[in-house]
Amino acid sequence: MIKKLSLTTASAIWEIDDVKVSLWHKREISDDHMKSKILEYKQILRIKSYRLDNTPLCRMFDYFGGMSFVEIGFNAFRDDFVEMFRYYSIRYTESWFHLDEKISSKEVGIAHVFETMLQNDEIKITYNYMYILSKLDERRLLNDVLEGEFSSFWIGRISEKVIARKALGEIESKIGFVRTTKYATKIGLEALNKYLRRFAEGFTKRRERISQRQMWNLIFDSGTELYRSGTAYIIFSKLLKDVVSEEFAHQYEKFPAENHKTLNIKNDIWTIYAKHGPSLYFNKVDFSVIESPSLRLKVKWYLKHRFSLNYSSRYEQT
Repeated sequence: MIKKLSLTTASAIWEIDDVKVSLWHKREISDDHMKSKILEYKQILRIKSYRLDNTPLCRMFDYFGGMSFVEIGFNAFRDDFVEMFRYYSIRYTESWFHLDEKISSKEVGIAHVFETMLQNDEIKITYNYMYILSKLDERRLLNDVLEGEFSSFWIGRISEKVIARKALGEIESKIGFVRTTKYATKIGLEALNKYLRRFAEGFTKRRERISQRQMWNLIFDSGTELYRSGTAYIIFSKLLKDVVSEEFAHQYEKFPAENHKTLNIKNDIWTIYAKHGPSLYFNKVDFSVIESPSLRLKVKWYLKHRFSLNYSSRYEQT
């Protein structure tokens, strides 16, 4: 049932399906006409015609205005309105995937959903959506719907990267560092731990000393220092820190003990590791500075022999 309950100079209280809603009032617009528009709006939401053509929906927004459009839809026809809002939250999220832009705000913007909802070639709507939900007592519900759909979409994209063991830089460039690290934890800590360990083990296979900074830069495709303390989601940050610590402990024993195995005569650069307290130092020997090929070869064999003797001597003593 839809009926007008009371009237003031510029506004009227309407009862719409047992819900009281305050709407604007104009003397030249009859109650029957207003009632027909409310019913038309209700029908659009109920049959979901906006999925095929949003023109009628845009006409409703243009007729009622932003505040009344939201108040009628959310308060009187809540389930259908929320479903409509969810639909455009998904459309907005999917469109963001293809845009060359980055979200840096704390929350995903409600305004983006309304911009997607009301984009129409026939009806041009210019509106500041910043305060469009300000009169709704339970507006958090719509924020949660948007965040839920947005996070679900990107968790799926992150999961694909994790399964394929690919870096997350492409996603970070779209949704920001904090969201990427937060959403990554939602795929499951066990899966995330295995993913991080794959990257960490890669350093050891390449015989490269691991560090937190290098791990951050590798995972996020960054050639500069992306990670700053406090900017990553705390669970992700702790997991990465633990993985790096464990892999470094493995490298601390492995790299010095295997120096002799890496002294390849065919290579012009050798990397020699040595323990120094809790640290792992290394030196790179560059033979390319020796211009004479024969002399270069002799020096390599000499150093290889020396390193091999030193290793054998230490091994016998133990």
